[in-house]
Amino acid sequence: MRRKIAVIDIEGTLTPFEFWREISRLVGNPKIEELLEKGILGEVEWIDSLLKRVELIKGVDAETFLKPKAKVNPKAEELIRILKEKGFFYSPSERML
Repeated sequence: MRRKIAVIDIEGTLTPFEFWREISRLVGNPKIEELLEKGILGEVEWIDSLLKRVELIKGVDAETFLKPKAKVNPKAEELIRILKEKGFFYSPSERML
């Protein structure tokens, strides 16, 4: 069976917060948010900023990324349900909702 994959921007769709700012706070590493800001402002190449942020979260327990579940947009669960009905695959975890 072929699966469909929906790629969804987290910010404003599934959550009302900026992912990288929240992760920076959760892992206690302000460098993550600094890199985000530099990428947004064009002080560094966006892709370089992204790759450096990913490096900074390597090894962080996946459960950390599920902690802000109370901040999931109210319509996110409905969106996921509809996508599943249409045959889309959902990741990273249904525990987020």
